[in-house]
Amino acid sequence: MQTLRDALWIFQNELRIGRRDSAIVAVLFVMPFVVLYLVAPSMRPALIMQGYTDATGAEQAMPGIAVLFSNFAMAFLAFAIFREHPWMTWDRLLASPMSRVAIFGGKSLLPFLLVIMQQLILMSVASWIFGVELRAGLPAYILLSAALALFTVGAGLALSAWLSSLQEVNSVVNVGTFALAGLGGAFGPLEYMPEWIQTISVFSPNFWAIDGFKTILLDPVGASTLPAVQAILPGAGVLVACGIVLFS
Repeated sequence: MQTLRDALWIFQNELRIGRRDSAIVAVLFVMPFVVLYLVAPSMRPALIMQGYTDATGAEQAMPGIAVLFSNFAMAFLAFAIFREHPWMTWDRLLASPMSRVAIFGGKSLLPFLLVIMQQLILMSVASWIFGVELRAGLPAYILLSAALALFTVGAGLALSAWLSSLQEVNSVVNVGTFALAGLGGAFGPLEYMPEWIQTISVFSPNFWAIDGFKTILLDPVGASTLPAVQAILPGAGVLVACGIVLFS
């Protein structure tokens, strides 16, 4: 119980700091909406060629954009840890009675919730502007969003452990995010990519997230909860496994 209280105290402090950080709003919320609005119409012909005659293009664009920009939450988590060093507070945190589970859990909770919020808001905007439908229902969408958030948090904690400066974090996140997103199919249907990219795409966690979101938006798996959840379980399982491995 004490660990939970300590984690919530750290979360509240991160929330207070995050409210003043305009980069969070710009990168996680504003930029995805702008890119979605510009890119979605260009994706419609590709979906029509795949047999989705009623598609608007957002069904292809939104999963890729959602996953691409959610990965930037890795950097926000790493920044939240690294900024403690110039403030001379990191050693104090570690020396405090709080457990490391509480410290890292409290630091991770805000990025975790931000990714889920980002996915829900982006889906609402896509539905409002482009008429995108959740063919697999809301529970499956939330479950996959939570799995994506867990992977993002695990990757952010790993980066904070492996790298030694904010500059390194920024460089690795920028390059890695676009590379993993490209391999996962964020910039267009993988069916039209070179064969070697299609072959190695399964090694990108983003592939499983994007594929799961496309299943939710495009495939008629039914709106009932159980079949819909079963349809995205493989992708969600891979994301959770990757997050746990990176966290450990």
